[in-house]
Amino acid sequence: MALIAAVLLVSSLTQQRRRHGRPSNATTSTSDEYPQAPETTASVSQLLFFSWMDPMIWLGYKRPLEPKDVYDLMPQDHSAFVCARWRRENREYAYRNGGDNRSITLRLFWFFRYRLVLQCVWTLGNTIFIFTGPFLLKRILAYMEDPTIYTREQAFWCVAGLFVGGTISTVCQSQALWIGRKIGLQIKSIIIGEVYAKSLRRRDAANESSGSTGTDAESKDNDDDDESSEATSTGKITNLMAVDANKISEISAYLHFLYYLPAEVVITVLMLYQLLGMASIAGLCTLVALIPIQWWVVNVWNTYQKQLMKASDRRMNITNEILQGVRIIKFFAWEPQFEKQVAAVRNGELGVLRKRYLILTVSIIIFFMAPVFITLTTFAVYTK
Repeated sequence: MALIAAVLLVSSLTQQRRRHGRPSNATTSTSDEYPQAPETTASVSQLLFFSWMDPMIWLGYKRPLEPKDVYDLMPQDHSAFVCARWRRENREYAYRNGGDNRSITLRLFWFFRYRLVLQCVWTLGNTIFIFTGPFLLKRILAYMEDPTIYTREQAFWCVAGLFVGGTISTVCQSQALWIGRKIGLQIKSIIIGEVYAKSLRRRDAANESSGSTGTDAESKDNDDDDESSEATSTGKITNLMAVDANKISEISAYLHFLYYLPAEVVITVLMLYQLLGMASIAGLCTLVALIPIQWWVVNVWNTYQKQLMKASDRRMNITNEILQGVRIIKFFAWEPQFEKQVAAVRNGELGVLRKRYLILTVSIIIFFMAPVFITLTTFAVYTK
């Protein structure tokens, strides 16, 4: 009976799901250009290990992939579906509560609350099973020193536990990152949609205000102000949709590290304290001593980031002005003058970008050298 139950369990995990009576290998899609993603009909094991990507990986191994070979997005991941659901839920919340005064950050957290909870569950599993390696390895080494403390079967179970624990930890980490990536993709769609919708509302308000002026002189002044404000906001809007939205989506994919890394540090320190005693406190003190340095690096990086955004806005504004008046520029042969202006702004932007990458390099060096310093300090105190 146990064997039959195991066979049924494995078959249920590996059997592909069917949709509307069609097998999962029936490539149908809402788009005529891209095949349907097998994720929609993949089995549980295929979803856990991402084996539904195998056909495209093997195809890429045999020949270079083309755009038509890439799977289409899931229906619920399309921008139209995400933005429509976003606006519908916000309207429903405002209707139930008589208004919506929440910031966009709170609204995004509420919109993705279920996925964030699921990501937290996978992260919790990763946090637990990532320590099965050192936990079981300690017992294996103890058995090798003294074979009488464990039986041979227990030792073999510890060895098998190393593989099982590492596999579960990898699966949990991959699923948490996958959920984070999908959240980041949808956040990018939402932010771009919100920025575009607000830019349209501002333009409509500007048109209404310019149409209500009394005299021709006042209307002319208002038109000039509207054109200048529109030219100023065009570069910012372009940056928000092309640069900032992508950066926010990248950060959103790793939100679970905000609670995963502190939990991992606490568990690691506790395990080291059981193994090394007070010597582990020396390593913890080294870690705490590196925090002010990393904090200073982050503050400097934020300063350069703000300067970079201002430089990018200036470059986009000049570029948009050139594109809007390209006929006049070509007619009067003003290309060299405008080229110098764009080059000057771009050189300033590259200078700030160079400084930002230098401080980012320092941060990466500190990140990779911190474990070395902590290890040296811990074992220096332990060997005294």
